[in-house]
Amino acid sequence: MIEPRCWIVVFGDPNIDGRDPVESGRYLLGAGYPSFDVQTGDKLLLYCTEDYLRYSRSVPGVGIVTSSTDAGIEYKWIAQAQPIIRRDVKRCLTEDERERFDHLNVKSNLVIEITTASLGRIEQLQKIDWT
Repeated sequence: MIEPRCWIVVFGDPNIDGRDPVESGRYLLGAGYPSFDVQTGDKLLLYCTEDYLRYSRSVPGVGIVTSSTDAGIEYKWIAQAQPIIRRDVKRCLTEDERERFDHLNVKSNLVIEITTASLGRIEQLQKIDWT
């Protein structure tokens, strides 16, 4: 069996341009966004930017990819008891992952693949319920 890959998926203000809210279970790519190789079963940390007022600068939930196309992905939304704050996420990432996470205004950084080791460090800080 292939090990699932791990990703940080970035959500901005859902009140702009018909963006989907993080809880929707859907992440559509906008015009000009690069495609990404997310597969069914991959694990997602669903990060909300500062503009997403309800969950500003945190990971309020995680997702398991249920399907993906060139247009976007669908996932099972799993709310977490406590959002994981940006500072905690960042300190668990590799140097390269941190660099991309620091530049979320670049379209290619809106979906960031992270290592299973980085995800493991995040899970050590806060238990993540993937069910």
